[in-house]
Amino acid sequence: MNEITAVLMMLMGVAIAGVWTRDIFVGDRINLTHGILGARDPDARALLWPHWLAEYAAAAALISVAVNAPHDARRPTSSNSFAAFKPLIRPFMRKRPSTKSIVSTTH
Repeated sequence: MNEITAVLMMLMGVAIAGVWTRDIFVGDRINLTHGILGARDPDARALLWPHWLAEYAAAAALISVAVNAPHDARRPTSSNSFAAFKPLIRPFMRKRPSTKSIVSTTH
C-alpha cells in the first residue's frame, strides 16, 4: 500500500511541476514582458512568482515524501511520524497543567 501511495504522490508532484513548467515556457496565458519575476496573469494582473513558488514547493514536497515513503515504511519507528517533528515544535508547545489535585487545607 505504501508503494502505491508513493507512486501516486510522485505522479502528482511531477504533474504539478510539469504543468507549470509548460505554462511558463509556452507563455500563452502568462504575460512575460517584464521577465520571469515580473510575470503577471493577464486577467487579474497578479504577480505569478509567489504562486509558482507555492506550486513548486508543493511538487517538491510530494516528490520528496514519495521518495522516502518506502524507506520510512521499513523503519520500526515510522508508526509515530510526529516524533520526528517534536524537537522542532517543542519550544512552541504550551506546558500542560499538572494533573495533581490541589488539596484544600481549610478546616
